[in-house]
Amino acid sequence: MAGGGVDVYYAKKKRRAQQYLGEDGAHKKERKLYNDGYDDDNHDYIIKQGEKFLDRYEISSPIGKGSFGQVVKAYDHEEQCQVAIKIIKNKKPFLNQAQIEVKLLEMMNRADTENKYYIVKLKRHFMWRNHLCLVFELLSYNLYDLLRNTNFRGVSLNLTRKFAQQLCTALLFLSQPVYHSALTVFCSSNEIVQTEPVLEKKRQCGVVGHQLTESNKFEKAELSYSVTLKKAYQMITKELNIIHCDLKPENILLCNPKRSAIKIVDFGSSCQLGQRIYQYIQSRFYRSPEVLLGVPYDLAIDMWSLGCILVEMHTGEPLFSGANEIDQMNKIVEVLGMPPDHLLDQAHKTRKFFDKLPASEGGGYVLKKVNGKDGIRKYRAPGTKRLHDILGVDGGGPAARRRGEPGHSVSDYLKFKDLILRMLEYDPKKRVTPYYALQHNFFKRTADEATNTQQQAPPQHHAHHQHDHASRKSVSISSNYLLCRDVYHDAQRAERSPDGQFIQYFVLDFSSSKQGVNSGARLWGGAERMEVETNVRRDDEPMLGGVCGQMHSPVAIH
Repeated sequence: MAGGGVDVYYAKKKRRAQQYLGEDGAHKKERKLYNDGYDDDNHDYIIKQGEKFLDRYEISSPIGKGSFGQVVKAYDHEEQCQVAIKIIKNKKPFLNQAQIEVKLLEMMNRADTENKYYIVKLKRHFMWRNHLCLVFELLSYNLYDLLRNTNFRGVSLNLTRKFAQQLCTALLFLSQPVYHSALTVFCSSNEIVQTEPVLEKKRQCGVVGHQLTESNKFEKAELSYSVTLKKAYQMITKELNIIHCDLKPENILLCNPKRSAIKIVDFGSSCQLGQRIYQYIQSRFYRSPEVLLGVPYDLAIDMWSLGCILVEMHTGEPLFSGANEIDQMNKIVEVLGMPPDHLLDQAHKTRKFFDKLPASEGGGYVLKKVNGKDGIRKYRAPGTKRLHDILGVDGGGPAARRRGEPGHSVSDYLKFKDLILRMLEYDPKKRVTPYYALQHNFFKRTADEATNTQQQAPPQHHAHHQHDHASRKSVSISSNYLLCRDVYHDAQRAERSPDGQFIQYFVLDFSSSKQGVNSGARLWGGAERMEVETNVRRDDEPMLGGVCGQMHSPVAIH
């Protein structure tokens, strides 16, 4: 009896073992089905240290992981340098979005040949075992890591200024026209003429370019009636108009752990104006009111994010740390007061956050009551949690930590507060543009301030032409030439304008046109003229006011 029981026990144990082995074999077979065993069940490539991609990139170590896939550190044996490779998941939606990212990065990199607009450099891309791989320059750690390295006490106002100036310059670059090295013009004779954008003044480009034949046929050619001034401008320029859509400290990386130069990374959620794909964008802490409310958005959403980031970099804490969208909106209202009625009137998600008062009570809006764990959640009255106090304008900075430090006077804080409030304007049409942000007094140092920070060279303002939201498509005809400021080619010729500044230009001569256009046209695509400013020097100075003594591993581009 006992012996028979033992036999039954071992027989069952054997069957269970065989069943387990069978299941394990099935799992192995299933794993094999994921891209011939190269991928895990999450469609990520299985990284193996020492593996070589294309017999060129030797994988060193993982850097980070995200919804898109993963980033690894690798050594490029051909160029003999370290790189970061972003390996996209082997899934169609991720591939499609990554292809958009590649397109945008290539556009930006072509426009930034001198590498001076603080955008990460995409070296190349390739397919490897059904994964799209993006090869980037290797950067250092991100601004969130920098904050963590300060124990979330924040960095100095001077260092915050350095970051702000670089980021405003980057946002301005993203809104700029790109001038092509060659331009195609269709004439009434249906001939195609290739012209160059910048030539000697006597050799007019634009619509007066290379001779078509020995008989100088082009001089006799006339513009087709369909070529309007606006179309001609569009033929010369291509707008970047890129919205990052996810600007946050984690997506801003230091180029060197002991320097203040930074670059923006992760354009995986980005789009061009007019080609918006998603409604749910931006990380919550940095999400703009128009995105929260469901109002059509444009480049101004990145300026909102920047305002939030700059406050966080100095205070060490997020300005608006909502646990969800409703909490986020309430925390914004605590600081900035109620959004304007006209913005709430046009938003289709207004009722998620606000109640409309009856006409008998004024017809305005009030915040909805928010239920919490212990009943109705209480918030400060709108506008009573002042940015003035958050920054510690009168008290030596946040928690008085900067009291007595050079560069942290009440005057410095008032300038900083004013800039932030302009960045955090509810109405995106009134929100400060990168162009005007760079003209702000916060970036203008006095002689006394320069003496107090001798290690910091005076910043040179690099504000470019910015297309204003309200008049982005405006065209103005006034003079003999189409002046288009070209900020990307410093070697091109320039002439001094009446106010002593230099203007780079190329010419469109419409004198041969029958359309009755004036002899020429000066064109600008917004409220601001295409003025010229000096270049912002690449900020490679030692970090001032930041804690950067310890080397960190490079941070993921995610």
